[in-house]
Amino acid sequence: MSHYYAAITSSARKTKATARGHKTTGISGWAGSYEGVIAYDIYHCDGTDYVCVEQRTHPSEGFATVDVLYNGPLGVFKARSLSEAS
Repeated sequence: MSHYYAAITSSARKTKATARGHKTTGISGWAGSYEGVIAYDIYHCDGTDYVCVEQRTHPSEGFATVDVLYNGPLGVFKARSLSEAS
């Protein structure tokens, strides 16, 4: 059974895209525009689920990390506005 799940809930697609991941594989994704990308990696380590959320450049610009917005336990992640994060 999968441990992680992801979905694109709103887009121009007619159907919802979904993905699954296991503790051994984790799950990753990104969304953005040519102005920038928000990328995430969710993974399992030592009995805890972690998430790394990064601001990145568009893949055509190298997909370079601009800023790490959060890197820590998934269960305590609190979303903040980007103005607070900078």
